[in-house]
Amino acid sequence: MIDLSLYVILGPIAGRMSLAEMAVLAARGGASFFQLRDKDADAQTLIAATAEIRRALASFKRPLVLNDDAALAARAGADGVHVGQSDDAPAEARDILGPEKIIGLSIRTMDEAENAPLDLLDYAAIGGVFETSSKRLDNPPIGVSGLAAIAALLRRRRPGLPLVAISGMNAARAPQVIKAGADGVAVISAVTGAADITAAANKIAGAVAGAKAGGAGS
Repeated sequence: MIDLSLYVILGPIAGRMSLAEMAVLAARGGASFFQLRDKDADAQTLIAATAEIRRALASFKRPLVLNDDAALAARAGADGVHVGQSDDAPAEARDILGPEKIIGLSIRTMDEAENAPLDLLDYAAIGGVFETSSKRLDNPPIGVSGLAAIAALLRRRRPGLPLVAISGMNAARAPQVIKAGADGVAVISAVTGAADITAAANKIAGAVAGAKAGGAGS
């Protein structure tokens, strides 16, 4: 089972360390899953970055997926791909990557949740849940109630599918999104933009773990 407890999205941040160094610091703090997303980078840059990050994370055994492009993910040797509603279709991605690789899909609406090919997915990312400075949202945030409704529908359609909440996530919000049905939170600047990446990751991972433990005991 994929662990989405703390899903860290790696992308370019001016003046910071390399993405591989960021990934290691985040993994030390408890990050469980990584996505490489840089929509402005060319293929060779992404292939090189994927190789560097995978080498850096080898001892942690954390998955790394590439954003958007299944063919490039295959070329780069990534563990899989994360696609949006307008990117490669999950069926196309599965044909390219085969049965063993990870495929994740972004879901924002009940219609998307109803029509998503869940049998082809390894996880779904629900959101944007809250406003965020890291990525411009094309639509209003769905909020915790929207997250809960989509998570419930996905659980009915495919019990056990791992779900991660995305957009505006931090340690303070982790308990409410876990209670709403998410298995974890996806972050960008809350970890990679922090002065102490390991401490920031540890705080969020701890909040997620605490929320899960509290739910199990209630």
